[in-house]
Amino acid sequence: MEDRFNYKVVVKNTSYYVDRIDYAHEMIYYDTILRILSISFKDAKLIQCTGLKDKNGEFIYEGDIVKTKDKLKLCVKYNSETFNLSFWEYFNKHYFEVGHLDSKDQCELYELEIIGNIYENPELIEGDKE
Repeated sequence: MEDRFNYKVVVKNTSYYVDRIDYAHEMIYYDTILRILSISFKDAKLIQCTGLKDKNGEFIYEGDIVKTKDKLKLCVKYNSETFNLSFWEYFNKHYFEVGHLDSKDQCELYELEIIGNIYENPELIEGDKE
């Protein structure tokens, strides 16, 4: 589960993998494929990997939108204190907690598939039930 210490950073509604974090200078360095860029802590949204994977083997990050085998679309929120995922459904312009998972087996049971995230693809979840 050491993968849960991987991060992405959201910059202008796009997420990037974090290359390193400089706590002394409060800077986050991130990989844009073409080059490494930096951003200050105050201008960034840091999102954590849960350490769990979807049915395609992709790591699930906080803020991801996942689809269940029953076609339900849910937003992932990660609680690093209890190491579990909570799932939030969007309804009437608000998110409501609808459950949580705390193991790899539970992720496999629901056949979760990442279809986007709330930073880059909010329409995937917000357009469903307004």
